[in-house]
Amino acid sequence: MNQYRWVYQPYTPQSPRAAELAEEFHISPVYAALLLNRGLEIEEELQAFVQPTAETLSPPQLLTDMDKAVSIIREAVAQQKNIVVYGDYDVDGITSTALLVQYLRGIGAKAGFYIPSRMEEGYGVNEQALRTLAEKKAQLIITVDCGITAMQECDIAHELGMQIIITDHHECREELPNADAVVNPKRFDNEFPFDKLAGVGVAYELIVALENGDHQKVLNKFADIVALGTIADVVSLQGENRTIVKAGLQKLQQTENIGLQALLEVAGLKGKPVTTANVGFGIAPRLNAAGRIGDAKCGVRLLLCRDAAQAKEMAMAMELANRQRQQMEQEILQQVTVQIEQDKAYQKKKVLVIAGDGWHQGVVGIVASRIKERYHKPTIIITCTEGMGKGSGRSIPHFNLFEALQNCGALLEQFGGHEQAAGITVKQENIPLLEEQLNAYANAHLAAADMQPELRIEFEWQPEYLTQQAVEELNRLEPCGTDNPAPCFSISGAKLRAKRKLSGDKHLKLLVETGGVQLEAIGFGMGNAADGLLEGDMLSLAGSLSVHEWEGQRTLQCTLKDMKLQEEEHAGSIPGRSECGAVYQYIRGLCVDGQMREKSEVLHRKVSRAADMQIGRTMLQNCLDILEELELISCRRENGFLVMQMRETKDTKGDIYKTKKMRELLKIV
Repeated sequence: MNQYRWVYQPYTPQSPRAAELAEEFHISPVYAALLLNRGLEIEEELQAFVQPTAETLSPPQLLTDMDKAVSIIREAVAQQKNIVVYGDYDVDGITSTALLVQYLRGIGAKAGFYIPSRMEEGYGVNEQALRTLAEKKAQLIITVDCGITAMQECDIAHELGMQIIITDHHECREELPNADAVVNPKRFDNEFPFDKLAGVGVAYELIVALENGDHQKVLNKFADIVALGTIADVVSLQGENRTIVKAGLQKLQQTENIGLQALLEVAGLKGKPVTTANVGFGIAPRLNAAGRIGDAKCGVRLLLCRDAAQAKEMAMAMELANRQRQQMEQEILQQVTVQIEQDKAYQKKKVLVIAGDGWHQGVVGIVASRIKERYHKPTIIITCTEGMGKGSGRSIPHFNLFEALQNCGALLEQFGGHEQAAGITVKQENIPLLEEQLNAYANAHLAAADMQPELRIEFEWQPEYLTQQAVEELNRLEPCGTDNPAPCFSISGAKLRAKRKLSGDKHLKLLVETGGVQLEAIGFGMGNAADGLLEGDMLSLAGSLSVHEWEGQRTLQCTLKDMKLQEEEHAGSIPGRSECGAVYQYIRGLCVDGQMREKSEVLHRKVSRAADMQIGRTMLQNCLDILEELELISCRRENGFLVMQMRETKDTKGDIYKTKKMRELLKIV
């Protein structure tokens, strides 16, 4: 229980600004407060969020060099030049590549694609690939989801007689590649108002520009693919992305893309509601497996496939690859965890850098994410082969991993990525020094409070809002994700009426009452917390709210993220004879064969209720220390339990005020 630091957002339904917004947009104060807590105050932004439509999307021509890119592509199509779309091997890159190839072929272009091998070539544009493409008579290269750091490669492309257009969304360095056009929303000289597009979002904007700014036309045809790549890349789901993803989720419900239909079927999602969650955890991992442990080109071919039987066969191959990926992930995760747990030095480090020989390069990024979540520390997992390490990193809030790696740039052969995720290539001999420098940087930029995981709480949910109508209105926030998180609320004064464990004691189910309203609470993976709860406890819950339907019955439900005991404030921690006597009598009355075993966090509450007096944790411990000193009991801690043993004695009326413990408490010298 209480694993997080609860961080409340500034606005509540009672805030004056929330009341104004509710009246202006004809929405509830609850919904108004949620919008304000997402930084939405400007009328245009609010309108685009509440009613996202194609009309709210920005003109793609505001992206610097977009006009150049459009002109070059139109000329290449007209002259039937050989165009190659050069993508990345993750889901964003796969969807970007398939999207642009499908569009170009649809307008009569001679378009093929190239995705480098993760294992053999690594991320981004490389010289050998360009030479191979030049030999195959490629005349125009269009990168998607990569290329912003391809300085030398752009010069090589020109030397080989090819034009090159860069479309990317990764962080720009001070110097841009010498390409024929560089389209990136993160360019410093952009007028485009939204810089958080995924790579597939930039490819989408390029297509819209080629279609003379007709967003609706392009959404009608391609929103499903764009939404998949955007969700998979975990970018912001506000602004342009929210509109695209919302349209894409609707299109995914009845997608005409045969490859996506096959993926939905193997993921068990055919005919079910399509949400950001089941796209991110159901469809994307299967498509991603192709690039992680297989050939990412298979993913592109699937999305371009026009034969249902062939698509199903390819989707099944990705399903098998995904299972193989999961097995590899678990094996590496176990090795990394053992390495961390056995070396106490890792406990003192703010950044974890773990290297191993022969780990699959396509899986280390997922393992880095798992380790980051478990220890709440920026993590880089590196696989080493023949003296060279390739790694993936994941970060925590308040720590910009890209900037940290820039600070260590002299040690790295190559790096790139975002604030929260990055990839590196490093000589194996430099890994210890890299770890040292990253931790020095973290010591200067991460405060102690940053190392404790935070739980974002919108506000305390009042009992008068615990209605199905109010809870169902929360669905208006969908699609939820980065920058638009699924709302989490706190509920205080929740009296525990019943508890039970589910699924082999793995999960926890509670029935609580607050303000006269009963509420079910489900804590996934929180089964162990049941032993520390007593019926009648007053709880503060933190979680998301929904209306659960089962066999025609609709009930309010809270999916728990965390919870706290609302313990009463006690006057002090110094016990008297009555408190020590109450503790002794409680233990004696419940001993079996002279011994009693109880969870430490519940014993003081049980004694308090049995004796009808207030005994807090500190007072209980002081009572136990005094009873031990009087040789009435012996007490030890064992795996979270207090084990108390009655001791044989004829004198049960010892003077507690003569004990050393009591003298210390009373400050008697």
